[in-house]
Amino acid sequence: MVSGVIKRVLDVYKMGSGQQVNVQKSCITFSPSTSEVLRVQIMGLVELEKVQAFDKHLGHPTLVGKNKIKTFNELKEKGSEEGEKKISWVKWETLYLPKSLGGLGLMDLGLFNQALVAKQALRLAVGECSLVAQVMKAKYFRNEEFLSVRLKPGNSHVWRSLV
Repeated sequence: MVSGVIKRVLDVYKMGSGQQVNVQKSCITFSPSTSEVLRVQIMGLVELEKVQAFDKHLGHPTLVGKNKIKTFNELKEKGSEEGEKKISWVKWETLYLPKSLGGLGLMDLGLFNQALVAKQALRLAVGECSLVAQVMKAKYFRNEEFLSVRLKPGNSHVWRSLV
């Protein structure tokens, strides 16, 4: 029964995405509580090999247990071994710097989110007539100006972010 459900999920994925699982590049893992009979049944159905606990993909462990520190400590130690190519650990602030200043030019997603929220708040403040603005006005500040609105118990997370 379970194996039939898995087969249907894979079929729906194939139909919806136009893609299918590449069995040469894929493998499967099971919970320790999965019976051996069910494991064999599923592996035969989906034609995948079982992941061994010691397998790695691109140098990283394929299975991460409860002790994540122990699992990823090896990766961290790789970055500090003598004689080998090292991993360059840098501060997040450095990643956000422009490339011309030695950073990677990544976007600070927190600041980007604040900018989008501020943009939406500005639209509400100037009385834009978009559907979102109309819904927000009808629900939260029907007879008030946006800038004089006070938060009330039960306001949504989105609304609290805007005010």
